[in-house]
Amino acid sequence: MSCRLLFEGLRGDPVSAIFLTSQGCCAGTLCGRVVAHFFEGLHSGRNLVICSWSEDAVRGVWFTEHCITVTVGDSLCRLYPRALTATGGVPQEMAFEKKAAASVRFVLQRANNVIVLSNGVTLVSDLRDGSQRSLGWKLQDRYTAPCDWNGANLLLFSAVPDEQPSIQLLQPEQHQRLVVRDLPRRTRVVTQLKLWGDGRIVFVREGRCIVVFDYKTNLDTHVISGHRGDIVSIAFCDEHRIAAVSNDGTLKIWDITNTKSRRGVCTKTVTLRQCSFDLGWSYHMAATDSLVAFSADEGVFLVDLNGSQGTGSATQVVPAAPNNHNHRGGGWPANTR
Repeated sequence: MSCRLLFEGLRGDPVSAIFLTSQGCCAGTLCGRVVAHFFEGLHSGRNLVICSWSEDAVRGVWFTEHCITVTVGDSLCRLYPRALTATGGVPQEMAFEKKAAASVRFVLQRANNVIVLSNGVTLVSDLRDGSQRSLGWKLQDRYTAPCDWNGANLLLFSAVPDEQPSIQLLQPEQHQRLVVRDLPRRTRVVTQLKLWGDGRIVFVREGRCIVVFDYKTNLDTHVISGHRGDIVSIAFCDEHRIAAVSNDGTLKIWDITNTKSRRGVCTKTVTLRQCSFDLGWSYHMAATDSLVAFSADEGVFLVDLNGSQGTGSATQVVPAAPNNHNHRGGGWPANTR
């Protein structure tokens, strides 16, 4: 296994989003910087600065073989054609349709699925075609926070004073809101709540314990302990493996294929000697079946679980493309979808 620094971070500008596939990795920051690295094809083996600065934080990144899309703040997405990223192409923009920017409370993105939650309306968008639609449901409870969105289900965490904390699942299209998991009152810390596959929710309890909950059967299928430090980020390699990084500089891959054992099996452990997690940022991670990308205080690191083949080299940095945001449109151009 190999671990290397893919994108060097800037002091005071933490990573806010990561997207990873077998073709490459893209990351955005709180100051709006976007960097991509492709393992094969056009501009392979180089770091490309897609955008050096934006007026708001990057909330999500996603790319296809034709383009890179960046969700900036709560107002718009920008599309950068991959053929022009190294030569300074002008991005296409799509504004989110909302009543007022001041009313936006949360923006969540997973791959091509974006949801914008405001006091007045809930907006969902599919970045594959730039489509948008408003839903009748709106988030009004100040004690409930959205944690994950997969295009159909919205994962919520509710902590109303003097009530039992709970994990809730919302299906906005059907206007259904289900309490799927009550937590004991003695529970002090719950982090890293994520939707996993069909019917599972994963979260970290008390900093170091990973819980896999099947909301269709209403059972905790796995309760995984084994990290000596607090877990700062998790991601899913496939339908059976969880990648988790803890603040003691350890990456572990947990396999839950064996349904008879509730503890899971640690199949790989990587000591991250060059990584630190001391600044207290919100750290991010993405994974494939053989690659894991995660943010640390130094920047974004890439771990190849099978070796170092096919991941290129991050040595050359291409100058930033001009940050020209004058063009605004209502959807994506047909030739870049």
